[in-house]
Amino acid sequence: VLKWIEGNPEVPIFDVSQNDGNGWCECESCSKVVAEEGSQHGPIMRFVNAIADEVAEKYPDKLIETLAFLYSTKPSALTRPRPNVIIRLCHGGCYFHGFETCGMDAHFVDYLDAWSQQTDRIFIWHYATNFAHYLAPNQNLDGLARDLAYYADHGVNGVMVQGNYQSSAAELADLRSYLAAQLLWDPSRDPMAIRKEFCEGYYGAAATKVLEFLSVMDEYGRDPDVHVFAAWDPVATVPTEMLTRCLSLLTNARNFVQSPEHVNRIEKLLLPFWYTQLRDPAKYGVAPGDEWAIVEDCRRVIEANGIEFFAEGPAPNVAGWLDTMTERYGGQARQE
Repeated sequence: VLKWIEGNPEVPIFDVSQNDGNGWCECESCSKVVAEEGSQHGPIMRFVNAIADEVAEKYPDKLIETLAFLYSTKPSALTRPRPNVIIRLCHGGCYFHGFETCGMDAHFVDYLDAWSQQTDRIFIWHYATNFAHYLAPNQNLDGLARDLAYYADHGVNGVMVQGNYQSSAAELADLRSYLAAQLLWDPSRDPMAIRKEFCEGYYGAAATKVLEFLSVMDEYGRDPDVHVFAAWDPVATVPTEMLTRCLSLLTNARNFVQSPEHVNRIEKLLLPFWYTQLRDPAKYGVAPGDEWAIVEDCRRVIEANGIEFFAEGPAPNVAGWLDTMTERYGGQARQE
C-alpha cells in the first residue's frame, strides 16, 4: 500500500478489500477473531486498521477504503474503523421496492445503521442493473430514487451507482444515469421532476408518451410479490400485459418524432422488450415466423448504438447473442 501511495501521490483513497464472491478464511486464528467480533468483518477490520495506522504515520492525508460485502456486511462488535478508514458497504435489497420497504434483505438497514454508529466515513456500492441481462426491462427507477434518498438521510457520504459498466445504451441507461447523478448532487430534488426534465429534453415531442411508459414500469415495479436483485430472468418479472402495454406506448411514441436521433432514442427503449420477446416468443404472443423481424430490429439498434454486451462477462458478447438468435430464428430469413 505504501508503494501504491508513493507511485500515485495524487490519489486520495486506496482500497484494501476482500475479493469478490464468497469464501472467507477458515483458519483457526481468523475463526477465533470472528467469534470474538461476532462478524466475518472482524479479521478484515483488524487487518485494514493495522495498515491504516502505518499509512497515517507517513501519509496522514490518505484514506484506506475497505468493502463490507456479502459475508462481511455485518460490522465487527469490538474493533471499529480507524479515522482514516472508509467502509464501502455493498448494497443488498430489492431493486424494485427499495431496501427500506422490502424485506428481501432484512438486515441491510440494520447493518447500515450499525456502521453509522461506528464511523462517519461510509460509502455505498449500489447495484442498479441486471447483470445477467443488461438489455432486459428493469423497473427500478422508483426503488433507486428511494434508496438514494435513504442514504442521504442516514449518514452516508459517498455512493457509487453501478449500472451496466461494460457498454453504452443499456436498458434505460440514459435516464437512470441522469436520475442518479441529479439525486447524488441534490438528494432533496423530486425524482419525478427530474424524469420530466430529462424526457422533455431528450425525447422531444414524444416526452409525454415516454413518461406514460415510465409510469407503467413503476406500476409493475410495485408488485408486492415480485422481488429482484443482481441477476434475474426477465421472463419471470415481465408479465405479458406489461410487455404489450409498453410496446404499444413506445411504438406510438416513435410516431411522434421524426429526426433519426429521436427515433433511435425511442428504439433504445423498445430494445428491452424485443429482447424479452426473444427470450420466450410463445409467452409474449409472437407468431411463429415473426421472430426474425425482431432479431433484425435488435441488431439494428445494437449496431447503431455500439452496444457490445448483453450480460456481464468477458470481451464483447452481444455479437454471440445475436449469432445465437440468428441460428435459432434465421431459418425464417432463408425461407423468405
